[in-house]
Amino acid sequence: MESANRAMATRPISERPPILVVGGGPAGLITALTLRKNNVPVRIIDRATEPHQGIRGTFIQPRSLELFASLGILDDFRRVAAPPYPFAAHGIGKEIVAEIPWAEDADDSPGIPYRSGANISQPVLEKILREHLARHGTTVQMGVELVKIEQSGEKVTVHLNEKGNSHTEEYVYVVAGTGAKGSIRKDLGVSFLGESKESDVIFIANIESSDIDRVHWHRWGDFKSVMFFMKPVWPAPLFQVQTVGPDLPKSLPHDTEGIQAFFNEVSNSDEIKLENAACISEWRSNIRMADKFQVGRVFLIGDCAHCHSPAGGQGMNSAMLDALNIAWKLALVHKGLASPSLLDTYESERMPVIAEMLSLTKDLHSRVTLAGTSALGANPSAAQSADPMWRPKTVSQLGVNCRWSRIVFDGRDTSNGVEAETQRNAYGLAGDGLRAGDRAPDVPLLIEQPGHRETSLFEVLVGCAEHTILVFSSVAGAEVQHFVGALRLYRENGVASVAVINPMGATPDGIEGTRVFEDGGYAYAGYEVDSKAPAFVVVRPDGMIAPNLHPSLSPAMSGKPATEYAAWKKLQQLYDAQHKSLVLKELFAADPARFTKFSKEFRAPNDPQNTFLLDYSKNLITEPILAELLALAREAGVERVRDAMFAGEHINTSEDRAVLHVALRNLNNEFAISEPGVDEVAGVLAHIKEFTDSVRSGKWTGYTGKSITSVVNIGIGGSDLGPVMVTEALRPYAKRDLQAHFVSNIDGTHLAETLRECDPERTLFIIASKTFTTQETITNAESAREWFLASAKDKAHVAKHFVALSTNEKAVTAFGISKDNMFAFWDWVGGRYSLWSAIGLSIALVIGFEHFQELLGGAHEMDRHFRTTPLEENLPVLMGVIGLWYNDFYGAQTHALLPYDQYLHKFADYFQQGDMESNGKSVTKSGARVSYQTGPIIWGAAGTNGQHSFYQLLHQGTKLVPADFLAPATTHNPLRNSLHHRILLSNFFAQPEALAFGKSEAEVRKELGAGASEPLVKSKVFEGNRPSNSILFPKVTPAVLGSLIALYEHKIFTQGVIWGINSFDQMGVELGKVLAKNILAQLGAPEDVKGHDSSTSGLIHYYQKHRQE
Repeated sequence: MESANRAMATRPISERPPILVVGGGPAGLITALTLRKNNVPVRIIDRATEPHQGIRGTFIQPRSLELFASLGILDDFRRVAAPPYPFAAHGIGKEIVAEIPWAEDADDSPGIPYRSGANISQPVLEKILREHLARHGTTVQMGVELVKIEQSGEKVTVHLNEKGNSHTEEYVYVVAGTGAKGSIRKDLGVSFLGESKESDVIFIANIESSDIDRVHWHRWGDFKSVMFFMKPVWPAPLFQVQTVGPDLPKSLPHDTEGIQAFFNEVSNSDEIKLENAACISEWRSNIRMADKFQVGRVFLIGDCAHCHSPAGGQGMNSAMLDALNIAWKLALVHKGLASPSLLDTYESERMPVIAEMLSLTKDLHSRVTLAGTSALGANPSAAQSADPMWRPKTVSQLGVNCRWSRIVFDGRDTSNGVEAETQRNAYGLAGDGLRAGDRAPDVPLLIEQPGHRETSLFEVLVGCAEHTILVFSSVAGAEVQHFVGALRLYRENGVASVAVINPMGATPDGIEGTRVFEDGGYAYAGYEVDSKAPAFVVVRPDGMIAPNLHPSLSPAMSGKPATEYAAWKKLQQLYDAQHKSLVLKELFAADPARFTKFSKEFRAPNDPQNTFLLDYSKNLITEPILAELLALAREAGVERVRDAMFAGEHINTSEDRAVLHVALRNLNNEFAISEPGVDEVAGVLAHIKEFTDSVRSGKWTGYTGKSITSVVNIGIGGSDLGPVMVTEALRPYAKRDLQAHFVSNIDGTHLAETLRECDPERTLFIIASKTFTTQETITNAESAREWFLASAKDKAHVAKHFVALSTNEKAVTAFGISKDNMFAFWDWVGGRYSLWSAIGLSIALVIGFEHFQELLGGAHEMDRHFRTTPLEENLPVLMGVIGLWYNDFYGAQTHALLPYDQYLHKFADYFQQGDMESNGKSVTKSGARVSYQTGPIIWGAAGTNGQHSFYQLLHQGTKLVPADFLAPATTHNPLRNSLHHRILLSNFFAQPEALAFGKSEAEVRKELGAGASEPLVKSKVFEGNRPSNSILFPKVTPAVLGSLIALYEHKIFTQGVIWGINSFDQMGVELGKVLAKNILAQLGAPEDVKGHDSSTSGLIHYYQKHRQE
């Protein structure tokens, strides 16, 4: 009863450290030690009553040695660690028939201080870590078990059992390193995805022996049957036993005598005596990863988040890097120096690494368990890479990176044609260059000034406690002085220190509060920076490169939450006070000049036909409301960010890229854009013109000498949606004997139905993929090539029928496409804007290069308008702020695009991606979660079809749906003296009027007469007061279409700036791709389907049951 009473008591947060670490293994200890190094109080518990003595993980990789050095434990570690042992492949008993290296050393580079790892038993490593933790006043509290965990609001409540006494405690954050077993994942609702194989067993034990040397990792047996390994670990005469193989006995030994007998049988000898067996266990294949590494305020690390094969020596090392990643972030958040949203990056940075690690260790494990060689000791020449136990340098973890992270970005031009692929290669690629998100390399021979003391960069970075900003500059000139001065606050509050590194032989000025070094020959080369211009590199506390900074980065791009602006608060007051009285019928009645006040005409100075009228008078706004909306745009820095975009500054902060879809349409270089690649635009346009003219004229022929009559564009996303929309919209300008087809869906039906309309002798395929690795596009491309070769036979003919829009020359030419027919484009043109790049090739082929230039020209005219026009007259800004008014104050969740022209029937489809992929974000640029709605759901259809589909909801539904109506005054097809068009336009004028003013109940009663039933009367009432914009233009021409597209692009831009989000990345498309890749590998047989929820598993099993292939 007394125990039960104690269980009711909760010790509040104020009485204890803010962070609880659960688990006293290496991951938990590194977490706690890093937090204590950062002066953050922490409690660490372990359910075991005393430390485990099983040897467990034994190999520390080079990346972990760097971590140990930074934490100050490397010297103590080295006193008891041993270098990597080569394998001693034994024949009978003590006989060694071959010595085989175990692992490849890391590259011989000045940036890598530790080329190989070291051996140590896990209990010894844990003892070192506990001793260092104790020096900071923190000890592991043994015998304390986490029974249950709950979260609410700002705290985590843990139920603990301590020596039979149960109680609850509250913490701000909990880091769980409890291993693969336990209930914490279940409490949190986390799935542990993967597979288990009960038949795949490794027998493990501690053993002692004085009959073999301690400079080899010894092995006996045959991989086809049984292999018996003995690895020396400190202290002598201790060894770790591991046995593996298909012929392991079903009943494995459980004592020294049994292990001795088993060993004698495998070694064919009894001359080696084994003693004092302990910690005997069996590892059974269980390769899994949690579907979440973070749930609220709880973080999973190490085996609690992932378990794996011991092959490759990755598990303990990965766990310690998990710990480091979350610990430094927790420290910054605890000190109030970072937003709590920083913690979300733990999962996004580590999950891809762990997924890659599981794949790597699974492959290495399979090499051992499925090896077909016979001990390999009898054939010394088969050593190293042919040996099932050989480990490549990849396992050193020196290449582990987080290039994709939203908190790292690279300010240099790093386009190399395979960027998207390398961003997701979590273990890195050889020769790929140094990028933000990579491990920061060491720099030996740094000469600190004054004093000329020789040191290294890793000695400067030691501590895992703060960022270090490296300033590379030939002199400490005014620019560097200014930049360092701007970082004063970061230096004073402990977020970052600054180190200036000057080229060899420079004589720099001193900078107050900053360490200054002279490069001894390795810094500038190692960090790939030019000594002629300043460069700024931020190294995080975990030794990873954060951004390469641009000193000119505008404060307007900081991602300030919109609700913090004074104008936002004023708008909220206006809405609260006036929204019920904002009635369109009354607003028009009160102001006969309302249309004049709230409509604007766009006129392109150089093209009288490129004009349109924007009527925004049918909106729930007044002049004071509109003025405050424009004040919000100013306060949010729309003008500053706009100017930065046109100048080529890197406003895409998460990827550190310029945003330059305006570059291809920058006629006569009117805008001065400073960004690598912009000078290549004219060449790409010339290439498009030359190729387009050749195909359209018939000069370009297929392999049989026939001209091209069909063009098939194979792409997806913006590589498809843009060309589809534009070619449909401009069909009147198309070459009618050149049929255009667009294939995007991975569903084979899309390609199959398209190819039925094509002649392989007269078809040109355009493969649109920047990296030439996009799964859907390349699968469709390969299938198209297979269809083509069924007729053409000779692969050499591919070059006459396939061209590529890509930057990956190696992959393009391997496909069979000539590099001369590869059209390059740039990272600073995002996918949803890619029609303004070489992706526009299909458009140019269909409508001709002259009309393509008109399209560019129309967009450029709108760019100029947006760039130079005051906000009060600026059409994209006006549309943007009015849309925001409904989205964020009225709570509208959708926006309809309703073109009254059949040629524009794909307009809404295109801007579904343009708007929702741009502004469908929930965190600001600074990582803070927004408390307001961002991008709306975009939808629509061409009139009048939509009127007979969804207009019922627009007029009488319960949802507020702001809408844009678009129409040309003149049709390209004036059937029956334009009768069709007049009917169409009468509806275009009628629908906004009906939405705005509706029909009152009194009008309905008058219309129906006194005998009408009450339900009928009510059903015919139109409440009205439903807002819309109307856009009317002379005719759909290339120039007008270009202006309209740019109008909406800049509207989306305006809203994104105000919301403080990054409108130019698209992280939300990644998770589904990752899961699909995993599921694809499981579709073969029902028994392959593992690690999913019951719904997903059930759907897959139903598919497997009913498919016919």
